[in-house]
Amino acid sequence: MDPQLKLQYYDDNNWEVEYILEAKKIVTDIWNNFYKNNIDISQSSDNLEDDLLSHIFKKWKTERDDELKSYFREPTISKSTDVLAWWKVNFIVKFNYNNIYY
Repeated sequence: MDPQLKLQYYDDNNWEVEYILEAKKIVTDIWNNFYKNNIDISQSSDNLEDDLLSHIFKKWKTERDDELKSYFREPTISKSTDVLAWWKVNFIVKFNYNNIYY
């Protein structure tokens, strides 16, 4: 999604609210189903060390903010910004790039 526009494109082009919400839902569904880390780490095991690590990572996962929500909250970038350069810099910094599957 272009960081210069995000969902602002729809507002700028006078889309009806229901269509904007549907577009956001589609993007969010794609994110949740294909990119977001959806591994269930709450399952317990017989190994105490595994349980400890699961507890630590579960806490980390629940405290971490969803990358897509963070992206939507941030303001759009300037129209003069090179979008590819922005993604190069911000991809690793802002997003958990280990969750992206190719």
